[in-house]
Amino acid sequence: MATAIWMLVPVRTPFSGLLPERRGRCSSIEHVNQIRGCLVQELTETALALDEKRRALRWCYEEIETQRYAIESRAAAAAAEAETAAEEARNARMLQQQGLQAKEALQQLHRKTKDVHTTRH
Repeated sequence: MATAIWMLVPVRTPFSGLLPERRGRCSSIEHVNQIRGCLVQELTETALALDEKRRALRWCYEEIETQRYAIESRAAAAAAEAETAAEEARNARMLQQQGLQAKEALQQLHRKTKDVHTTRH
């Protein structure tokens, strides 16, 4: 009778203590079923842990997305505010220039009236 190759290779798992001490055929079907049950339990626990980690990562991703949207919203508001401030600065410069022109025109008018007043006397 042929021996399966997996029966000849020593296996180190968290459940190694459950494996038969000797190489070769397993001592009993109950032992094989016990090992199988332990492996199924380990796989189930691993799957549950991975699912929990997946949910945690999903929550982190959603939190990051929420923060990104908030940052983009604040950036858009700041850009709009900066544009408004730039427009107000342009208007202020234009008003300042108009004020200087008005002041110059007033000074010229004052000089002309002074000249007219001095020429009449």
